[in-house]
Amino acid sequence: MNNEEKILVILENMQADLSSLKQGQSNLEQGQSSLEQGLANLERGLANLERGQANLERNQASLERNQASLEKNQASLEKNQASLEKSQASLEKSLANLERGQASLEKSLANLERNQANFEKSLANLERNQANFEQGLADLKQRYTELEEKVELNNSILIRMENEHGEKLRALFDGYASNYEIISRYDTRINHLERTAEKHHFEIEYLKAANQ
Repeated sequence: MNNEEKILVILENMQADLSSLKQGQSNLEQGQSSLEQGLANLERGLANLERGQANLERNQASLERNQASLEKNQASLEKNQASLEKSQASLEKSLANLERGQASLEKSLANLERNQANFEKSLANLERNQANFEQGLADLKQRYTELEEKVELNNSILIRMENEHGEKLRALFDGYASNYEIISRYDTRINHLERTAEKHHFEIEYLKAANQ
């Protein structure tokens, strides 16, 4: 091989190396572009990560506040629960007292009904006694009237006998005085019975009015 051929081979090799070098430079430029794009993507991802971290920190702070509020609400709920249990216990106690009061009221009502029945029975007895008393009083007045008639008759006889029998005047006068004394006693008793009857009448009317 002469020198020209050697030079030609060297030139071809150099040209091939140059082509390879260009191809490597092109590949290097493409790799650099991809690297720059990846770096830009990395920076954007880093910025997104920082924003996400900031949002996470805000969310965490909000979560902590919500947790504190939740704990406060839970404490208030427990307090309300205790107050509710206390109120329920008080309500149950009041209900028990109400039931006892109702039982006592029913017992008192039963006693009142019995007393009402006894009162009505006593009132009926009192009315019957009043009727009997009034009948007795009427009978006594009738006897009093008859006695007065007898006294009038005795007075008439006494007057006639004063003219006919002077000696018997004293005896008849004594009989008249005795009859007058008896009549006076009857008159006193009748007045007392009339006042008693009037008092009983007012008492019966008062009891009737109070019972209505």
